[in-house]
Amino acid sequence: MNPNGVVIHFNRLVGNGIQGQNLQNGSSVLVRVAAYKGNGVYEGFVAGVKVNISSQKQLQIGQSFPAKIYVKDGLIQLQMKDSVSNFTAGVQISDSKIEVLNTLLNNLGLSSNPVISHILHQMKQLEMKFDSQIINKIKNLSLKFKGKEIPASELLLILHEKNIDFSDSDLLNLLMLLDVFNNDNDSKSGKKDDYTLLNKINNNCDNWIFLPFEFVSFDKTENKIDDSEKLGSGVLKILFTKTGNLVKQVNIECLYKSVEYVFVILFECKKCKNVYFNISNVNKNEIVEIINVLNRKIGNNVKIEYKSKEILLGTACELEDFVNVEGSV
Repeated sequence: MNPNGVVIHFNRLVGNGIQGQNLQNGSSVLVRVAAYKGNGVYEGFVAGVKVNISSQKQLQIGQSFPAKIYVKDGLIQLQMKDSVSNFTAGVQISDSKIEVLNTLLNNLGLSSNPVISHILHQMKQLEMKFDSQIINKIKNLSLKFKGKEIPASELLLILHEKNIDFSDSDLLNLLMLLDVFNNDNDSKSGKKDDYTLLNKINNNCDNWIFLPFEFVSFDKTENKIDDSEKLGSGVLKILFTKTGNLVKQVNIECLYKSVEYVFVILFECKKCKNVYFNISNVNKNEIVEIINVLNRKIGNNVKIEYKSKEILLGTACELEDFVNVEGSV
């Protein structure tokens, strides 16, 4: 083991596709217990990096043991080999998100800008290997859509993964169709051609599909829908896992009676794990009340959090956790 060659960056970065030997979820590491700090917390070393280790089981000072390493909820989880014992290691090294992201970009030979950063998050979300050629290609194509570079980069990467051909006009129509908060979209034609690219995307459910919808009035007197009065519109976005057709994420963006609603729901093993939301023109007290209502509806086991609209719009790939654990064992 070479402790001098080990660095743990514990922030929002995954080392997929960059050069160097990286520790992944399930990798074997050597854990050494150095000192007891009290309250079940020990000072120790994981892959040569000094950390705090929390353990309900008493550990012996000077003890070394092999373990498997996992990352969950912002912490490194350690599991002893041939044992059901679990430990949590809190990493004491801190790096800013920007610094860590720039490290990855440098390793890929790329310069830092918002579009490229967003593409990296999107590739992580789609479980793609980082490839500088693909990143540059998507970035250059997205720059053709002035003012819509980031949403264009999302769709371009989805189209690349689905191997779908398209024209610039098709992509522009799709961008307008999915942008429910753009006032200019009230004048959209809604012609059949506007849905050409959307239908191609939805024919292949190996990552994202997009389902636009509208809110209309229902005439109880005549017992029919009154589509002459449009109350709002929205898009339901569903992300399926790369294997197994399981739902990984559901995004809902809608404008209803001039109020903007954005919800992002994350799933893990067929269960709802996180709910993030943003509603326009609400104050802090109203946010707390909404969270309380959602907790009563879906249970306290689900993390519910208010986020800025900019983070949640589109595919909400900025929510992706990037954790890089580099080291030599």
